[in-house]
Amino acid sequence: MKTHCWLYAVVFGAVAAVSVGPAWAQDAPPPPPPVQAEDYDDEAPDEDWVWVDAQQLQDGTVAEGFYRVRSRPDYTWTPGAYVDGIWIAPRWRW
Repeated sequence: MKTHCWLYAVVFGAVAAVSVGPAWAQDAPPPPPPVQAEDYDDEAPDEDWVWVDAQQLQDGTVAEGFYRVRSRPDYTWTPGAYVDGIWIAPRWRW
């Protein structure tokens, strides 16, 4: 149901009617696209930090997730992995 408020005004001795609709009825540009979850983390200590997911190890224990700096000059991030049956924790490599 569309509602209108009619405002009557006297303009130069004549009566004029002005239709004023609700704000949502006005033409508006489309909203911006939503921010994707992987693009923004409001829990991060700073915008240059990223979350590393927890991983369940073969013996059933869990390597907890943590925040790390997105990048470090002269270093490469290496995710945790099993090498010859031994868990190698995630780390920065030089």
